[in-house]
Amino acid sequence: MFQSGEEGHDGAQHMIDEGLLEAAGRTPDHAYGLHVWASRYPAGFIGTRPGAMMASSDTVAITIKGRGGHGSAPHETLDPIPVAAEIITQAQVLVTREFNAFDPVVISCGQVHSGHAANVINDDAFLEFTLRAFSPKNRENLILRLKALAEDIARAHRMEAEVHITRLYPVTMNNAQEYEFAKNTVETIFPGRWQLQETPMAAAEDFSKVLERIPGVFIGVSAVEAGGDHTSLPFNHSGEAQFSDQTVPDCAAILASLAYQRLTTTNTGTNPETTT
Repeated sequence: MFQSGEEGHDGAQHMIDEGLLEAAGRTPDHAYGLHVWASRYPAGFIGTRPGAMMASSDTVAITIKGRGGHGSAPHETLDPIPVAAEIITQAQVLVTREFNAFDPVVISCGQVHSGHAANVINDDAFLEFTLRAFSPKNRENLILRLKALAEDIARAHRMEAEVHITRLYPVTMNNAQEYEFAKNTVETIFPGRWQLQETPMAAAEDFSKVLERIPGVFIGVSAVEAGGDHTSLPFNHSGEAQFSDQTVPDCAAILASLAYQRLTTTNTGTNPETTT
């Protein structure tokens, strides 16, 4: 895949819709992807983890419908701002009291808008949340529970919550057998560089949509220069992020080796039609 629109434009889904996974005449048997990291992982790091490697991502936009008026007479209004504040704080209670700490979820409210003057109570308030989860079950539960929470809090204050859900990316889920295959293959070309990614990353990735359909693995590669401090360098998406040029040939070697090793193994096995 030479994919555009990876960040926020659902490039993988567009390619799938255009027939990517049928381009070889049938669905491939294996899928491998790479992502480089500008920091957090030391120079030379190549690795991932079996199971959930990156989180799902969805957006929930909530508009609280109240009734505006003058700030000196709030009793004559239905003020949406305290309701919005209660939804934001209770969303964090939802995270800690309804979800297992060992199958975590994340809710962050990144937008809050209401009103234009100190002495005017606005008719409505707008909130927008990003939701992250590490299992398909919790992804669905989190969306449903935040929606219900917002609607019920608004109703308790005689208001209405309009909830709009944008489903973005599923959990990036690595196949356990493919993890072992990738680990063993990378160790043959870059001995000592493979490391287990100890915890999932709460960022999301649209290659997850390929891994929903094909067993495979998504691998991280450090782009930190030798001698660089991976704990303090700017991370991906920063305007100051830097990436080692050596990462390019390393990544090419990883992908080529995975394909070659998988096809070689297949050609000596029982399924000569395997595609990667």
